[in-house]
Amino acid sequence: MVDWLKSNGLSDADQSDLEAEESDLEKSNGVEQETCGREIGALNSAAQAKVGLEWTTRARPQTLVTGTSARRRDDRMRNVIYAINLTLDGCCDHTKFNPDEETFSHYISLIRDVDLFVYGRKTYQLMVPYWPDVANNPSESKADIDFARTFVSKKKIVFSRSLASADDGNTRIVRTNLRDEILKLKQEAGKPILVGGVDIPSQLIKLGLVGEFRIVIAPIVVGEGRRLMEGVSLPQRLRLKLVESKTFKSGSVALRYTKQ
Repeated sequence: MVDWLKSNGLSDADQSDLEAEESDLEKSNGVEQETCGREIGALNSAAQAKVGLEWTTRARPQTLVTGTSARRRDDRMRNVIYAINLTLDGCCDHTKFNPDEETFSHYISLIRDVDLFVYGRKTYQLMVPYWPDVANNPSESKADIDFARTFVSKKKIVFSRSLASADDGNTRIVRTNLRDEILKLKQEAGKPILVGGVDIPSQLIKLGLVGEFRIVIAPIVVGEGRRLMEGVSLPQRLRLKLVESKTFKSGSVALRYTKQ
C-alpha cells in the first residue's frame, strides 16, 4: 500500500505515519486477522481520499503518462527531417551526379521551413565555405544564389571532435553525445531540424530519432559510389509511410516519408 501511495504523491511525513501504522497492525498479537484486514482497508481508503483531495487542490494535477499522452508529447517536440539526393541505384555520393534547378527549388522551400541544420564535419566542410561564397557571387545562377542565401541565414550544429573552429558565425561545434544533444534540441522551441550527409543521419536513424525522410531520386544509374545506410545495422526494420510525392520535368522524383 505504501508503495502505491508513494507513486501517487503522498507526502513523506504521511508515508512514515502509514508505515508505522501498518507495522503496528501487522505485528500486533491477539488481533483477529479479519479485524486487522478491516483496519488496513479503512486506512487505505482514508489515504486514497487524502491523495485525491491533494490532487484537486494543486494548480497542476498530476496525470498518468499513457501511450496516447506520450505520443501527444512527442508530437509537440521538434521534428528531425533527413533530406538527401539519391540516384536510381541508391548512390548518395554527391560527386557522381548534379541536381537540377527544380531540385534546388524543392530544397529551397524545404530549408525555409526549418531553422537548424545538423551535420558531421565532412558534410559541413562541403557546404561551408562553398555556399557562403556562392551567396556573395552575383555571377552564379539565380537558383544557386537563392539556395545559398537561405542556407547562410540558418543556424548550424556540427558534431565533430576534430574541427577546431567554424567558418561562419551561425555555426556551433558540439563534441558531446549525439543522442543526448539531439534529444535536447528536439525539446527546445523552434521549427523542425534538418540533418544532412550520411554518417550522422545514419546514426540518428539507428537511434530512432529521425521522424521524416525527404528523398529526391534522380533518373541516373551510376553503378558505383557510396550507398545510403551502407555498413549500418538497424535494431529492427524501419517501416515508413509515403505522405507526398512530386515528379519534376527532369524525371527526378521527390518523396516524403514519415515513420509509421
